[in-house]
Amino acid sequence: YETEVSLSAYEKRTVVTEEITVRDAKLWSPACPSLYTVKLETSTDDLYDRLGFRFVEVKGLRVYLNGEETTFLGVNRHEDHPDFGMAFPPELMKRDIDIIVNLGSNTIRGSHYPNNPTFVDMLDERGIMFWSEIPIWGGGFPTEVLGDPDVVERGLQMHKEMVKEYYNHPSVIFWGLHNEIWTAKQEAYDMSKVYYEYLKANGGNRIVTYASCNPNDDICLEFCDVISMNWYIGWYYNPEGGWVKFLEDYRNMVERAGQGHKPLIMSEFGAGAVFGHHTFDNIPWTEEYQANLLRDCIKDYFDRPECIGALVWQYCDIRTAKEMTLNRARGYNNKGLVNEYRRPKMAYYAVKEAFEKVKNR
Repeated sequence: YETEVSLSAYEKRTVVTEEITVRDAKLWSPACPSLYTVKLETSTDDLYDRLGFRFVEVKGLRVYLNGEETTFLGVNRHEDHPDFGMAFPPELMKRDIDIIVNLGSNTIRGSHYPNNPTFVDMLDERGIMFWSEIPIWGGGFPTEVLGDPDVVERGLQMHKEMVKEYYNHPSVIFWGLHNEIWTAKQEAYDMSKVYYEYLKANGGNRIVTYASCNPNDDICLEFCDVISMNWYIGWYYNPEGGWVKFLEDYRNMVERAGQGHKPLIMSEFGAGAVFGHHTFDNIPWTEEYQANLLRDCIKDYFDRPECIGALVWQYCDIRTAKEMTLNRARGYNNKGLVNEYRRPKMAYYAVKEAFEKVKNR
């Protein structure tokens, strides 16, 4: 397609091409991450980008990618490293992806902010599905803040920017509305409605969800295509009956809310372990405890018919906020499957084994 455009200094114009039909396109998937190059050339410059074609849909208690039933196995990943902070070099991005792929993962959740576009390019290439969300996290957003019109508008603007940046990336399967806000409150309901309606109308072929931490009286479940739950039995909570009773009770709540037709992803779960801390006893903070807990979690989840995914919190140990250092060893969130220098803990191999069992069911 060619068209002639002349611009004066500082002038802007929008050029729209004729509609293009791509026949017999190779579909993008984790098994075959097919990409197409798009090139824009002017007399003085050029721009290259890549895109992929694929179709994701939720039907009943299952998700289908290009018509194939899909299970989401993976990790939550922070862009953090003790030597580089969040200024990740591409070589380290590639190394992280290699380690996560070796784990048996097909999905990464970017927690809790859009990730570097270079990283998402790499996910397109490798066939890794991605969950992208904006930085609205419950810990920093009390109810009165959620109801602030300026906050809601800024969040909507962040969603617009995220959609604009990532729209053509086939690896982006999930849009995340927010993370762990108090979804029993009207303010959360109103915010979720605004974001959900925008993403469904403008976000392309994606699954819209949010990570909830409210298993009892969540009033926002209508604003998601797949239900996602963050919960930490065996670490922060030890209820009678463990995961088996929790998941049964949670499903009952979801059905009472009229949302029992939606599948479930366990979007966060895990336990802390200090790298190299071992004992003969299965006690918290040891590598043994973390490995055993995660192995049991994943088994319990996939014994449930509605469960379609498990994303471990988290990929690597990360530095934590100063106010949280008193109850977190080393001043780190130590729930990583690998430590901050990407050295594997026992849990890495336990999760790899558990993921393999899920695939072979």
